[in-house]
Amino acid sequence: MSSVALFVALSAPLIGGLLAGRERSALRAGRVAVLGCALAVASAAWLLVAAALDGDEPVAVVAALDLRIDRVSSMLLLVVLATAAMVASFSRRSLDADGRAGRYFALLGVVVSGSALVVVPGAGWLLVVGWIASGWAL
Repeated sequence: MSSVALFVALSAPLIGGLLAGRERSALRAGRVAVLGCALAVASAAWLLVAAALDGDEPVAVVAALDLRIDRVSSMLLLVVLATAAMVASFSRRSLDADGRAGRYFALLGVVVSGSALVVVPGAGWLLVVGWIASGWAL
């Protein structure tokens, strides 16, 4: 179950951003992006609780991607995703009439997922992938 929560925490902002990029209405694009970030925050909060109860062992391990999350990385993941949810929420209200809001929210999803991937890699190549994805989207 923790592996699913970790996957949701990493992929929900990206999926929400990509779906928001397809929306024509800035208001709907913002709502979809905020929903993706909020879902990721809920998953990260669940991982933090699971990490607090489990002890020093990694809470979630996704062996196919070599992802591991423990107490420290779950706290950092929650901070990154909560900050992103606040930014997306503020941006939704600020970009209400902007025609480029869909592109903004799509790139925001890439930045957030890349930053979240930097927090929880089990291998160095995943850190590099997250770093490059975040840098490209900025």
